[in-house]
Amino acid sequence: MSSRSDKYVIEPARPEDGQELLRILEQVPYPGRVSLTYTRRPDAYRSFYKEGEEVRLFVCRDRRAGRIAGLGATTIRDVYINGDPRRVAYLFGLKVAPDYRGRFPLLPDCYAYLYDYLQKKDVELTFTTILSGNDDARQLLEKKRSVMPAYEAFGRYETYALRNRPASNTASGRRIRAAVKDDIPALVRFLNREAQKHNFFPVSRARDWTGILDNGLTIADVFVMEEGAEIIAAGAVWDQSAYKQYVVNSYSGGLKLLAALPWVTRLCGLPPLPAPGETVRFYTLGRWAVRDNDARIFDTFLDQIMQSAAAYPLCLVGVHEGHPLRERLQRRRYVRYDSEVYLVNWESKSSPVNDLKPLTVYLECGAL
Repeated sequence: MSSRSDKYVIEPARPEDGQELLRILEQVPYPGRVSLTYTRRPDAYRSFYKEGEEVRLFVCRDRRAGRIAGLGATTIRDVYINGDPRRVAYLFGLKVAPDYRGRFPLLPDCYAYLYDYLQKKDVELTFTTILSGNDDARQLLEKKRSVMPAYEAFGRYETYALRNRPASNTASGRRIRAAVKDDIPALVRFLNREAQKHNFFPVSRARDWTGILDNGLTIADVFVMEEGAEIIAAGAVWDQSAYKQYVVNSYSGGLKLLAALPWVTRLCGLPPLPAPGETVRFYTLGRWAVRDNDARIFDTFLDQIMQSAAAYPLCLVGVHEGHPLRERLQRRRYVRYDSEVYLVNWESKSSPVNDLKPLTVYLECGAL
């Protein structure tokens, strides 16, 4: 797609763009109390396409200079909305190369490209997230513009970094076990039953757990808790470090002091803070569900997941601010970072927020 300026063209990224995409990602750190570089080593192009089965990675290419001026991506997923499966798009990875910041007039063209693509894919709803400390991006996208879609606030998403040090929580007598291939049918039934009580919870299919998605997630990563023959909790230890990573740049405020005194974090039970320049080692609790969001089951399940994944220093668990189990996470020692969730209103009709039933929101932490 040609832009309104003949200097640029908006088009799908190419495999040979991988290293240039990586350079752009690593030149634009995430701000906040913990400044992070979010990277996709060793090959950014391949990394983006591990984010789902229907991914479109596009670039805005400077024709004259032969360089990438900006990039963005979308992935289409089947999730539950109001109790039914729906095709929903997630927008992510929007970056402008540093040399083009402040003189990049093509956002409307990029959104036109995305809108055209998603219409052809029969997408019913689009959402995105922006780190709460990324004020520049929030101001840019929250401002109402006739040539761009409206970003409608949909609450805050909270990611809790927990020290992977399990408490001794076995009072219930329940134990988790590693899932096996024969568990897949029951796992899928359990996840979909719980998913229907939430908005944005992914639809589960047997094939999701066979490794076919190439996202580092298989049945071997899943743990289940049972009551009799019934699954009452399930979740995956999801390590995505083979294709995307966080590198610490710096700390500010009280975290800067804590990072310099690791013995204090250990004494306080806080998660370890990697030194600047280090890659954060962690796993994400993925595709997790607890029967009826029962707090006691959740506490026991999370403690035992941590015990099973003791080789990792950090566990990440994400919840929307309205999630009923948020309070259980806040009882633990944690470092938290927040993102703002937006529904993207392409046509300036009634707000898509008004079309959603008041169900608990579940967003997949490892897929944001």
